[in-house]
Amino acid sequence: MTPLWESKVRDGGTAHSLCPLPGSAQVLIGGQGRGYRVLCLDAEKGEAAWDREVLGARRDYTVSVAQLGLAPDGEHFVVVGSEGDTMLHRVHDDNSPGVPLTIRGNGLVPIFSGPERLTLATRGTTVWNWKTGQRIARHPSEYLQPCGGDRFLSRTVPQIILRQMGGREPAWMEWQPGSGKTAFELDAAGHRLLLSGREGTAELVDLETRQRIGPAVRHAPPPEVAPTEKEKPRRMIARPRLAADGSAFVVWQDERTLAVYAAVGDRVPLLVPSASPIRCAALSPDGKRLAFATEDGIWKAWNIPEGRPMYSSPALLASPGNEGAYHERGVVMCMEFSSDGARLAIGTERWCTVSIWRTEDGAAIQPPAMQAHSVADLCFAPDAAGTLWSADWLGQCRRWDAPPYELDQLAPFFSVFAPVPDCAVSPDGRWIAAASWNRTATVHDAATLQDQPPAMEHTGEVTSVDWSPDGRRLLTASATGEIYVWDRQTGRRMFSWPQLDVKGQTAAVVQAAFALNDSRIVIARMDGQVRMREVYAGGRVGADWADKLEAMCGYRIGDDGQLLPWRGE
Repeated sequence: MTPLWESKVRDGGTAHSLCPLPGSAQVLIGGQGRGYRVLCLDAEKGEAAWDREVLGARRDYTVSVAQLGLAPDGEHFVVVGSEGDTMLHRVHDDNSPGVPLTIRGNGLVPIFSGPERLTLATRGTTVWNWKTGQRIARHPSEYLQPCGGDRFLSRTVPQIILRQMGGREPAWMEWQPGSGKTAFELDAAGHRLLLSGREGTAELVDLETRQRIGPAVRHAPPPEVAPTEKEKPRRMIARPRLAADGSAFVVWQDERTLAVYAAVGDRVPLLVPSASPIRCAALSPDGKRLAFATEDGIWKAWNIPEGRPMYSSPALLASPGNEGAYHERGVVMCMEFSSDGARLAIGTERWCTVSIWRTEDGAAIQPPAMQAHSVADLCFAPDAAGTLWSADWLGQCRRWDAPPYELDQLAPFFSVFAPVPDCAVSPDGRWIAAASWNRTATVHDAATLQDQPPAMEHTGEVTSVDWSPDGRRLLTASATGEIYVWDRQTGRRMFSWPQLDVKGQTAAVVQAAFALNDSRIVIARMDGQVRMREVYAGGRVGADWADKLEAMCGYRIGDDGQLLPWRGE
């Protein structure tokens, strides 16, 4: 090809970006060695039409114009400087770049898409309405390329991810009820939240109004099992409990006294004394009965409205063989009422037993039966039969649907071959989810006990699982600060909320749950914080929050170069 003419940029320098102006022979040129200046060159004459500063006053020669982009109307162009400064200009006339608009952001690659959208992409991506100068979406860590409508493509090898523009970034709240490990309880409707710290206060919060219900209550540090060499992020055994209907809650006054408070009204507690340290407690769904277990292996029940003891039972001391359990003192790890309040389940450590009791008179429905290891969690299914599920530190999850089970007739179980600190039954009772320290969460058929792939993988031990009210989503949390929401039909990750401490390091999560019909996520952390965040539900939450770009689906590049389905973000 024979050049028609050759032109040198005034003041020297290297041209980095060219931007032809439609309907004319003019070309915008930006480059290195000239500061923040743009040259408009008339291509027919080979002469400069204008040469102007476009990002403020002339700065040191080391800064330069890195990118130029022309808006769809042909009347505006965007300038991106070498230090990330960005500004939009109007092509006002033949000798002026016009008055700059107030659009700014950190980006090195400008991409116009649609009549009003400008994407600035580098290690993070921001999306702007260039006509109004308002930011409308962002992703903090990925280079995203517009690919039509509200969709964006991420091409971080070996993964290719398609994202769509979601609703406004959810607002969130943070509490610090005490120092060290935190915990929370939700009522059955997910409207009231009881949060507490290892040492500090217990607060009852209305999640719809985000207002505290009544004053905070000081409580003593509940007794805990002696810590291991490396304390794992698991729920506190002795933690304040909230009734399922949200009417009452119980805290530790001291290690031998429980205090039961009504959720509303005067905060005058009912004090429940014990001769031995209290290890674990639970409130019936209607808040009218309190059950607790003591260090000496006795469990007791109290009538809250009448303020009197109902009965006590030393039966936890007995093993299935009636020879004592390992001839040592055990610890009650968990206590749970069934949804109708008619049954109480108790799981123990060291004794490694599960038992089920009738709350009306304390009679045994399932006498203490041996598990493979210490019991970590108990949960009742929502069905009329009240099927009980237990999880232990060996990784077995047992289904107690036909008690009593004897030594020669073990309760059916499945195993994930690693400790299971938390399990949850789906709202329809068909599925059981297990959080495991093998860095996965799994879902199993409640009837056949068969696992339902895919397994949900994490980078650290999974500490908590919870189902959404419709059973279509599963919430998981990990010891490495991962909070994920999964679509159970497709197995893909829908939402993530990484947890970082003040130093930018991952913060271990102890517990996580859905609230307010899965429009909120509540988490408790090892560093003393309890957090709540809104989950995108299709609409704008607040005008002060920027939109997020949520993952729609993902692929990976196979060895043969083909696209293969890929789970995750």
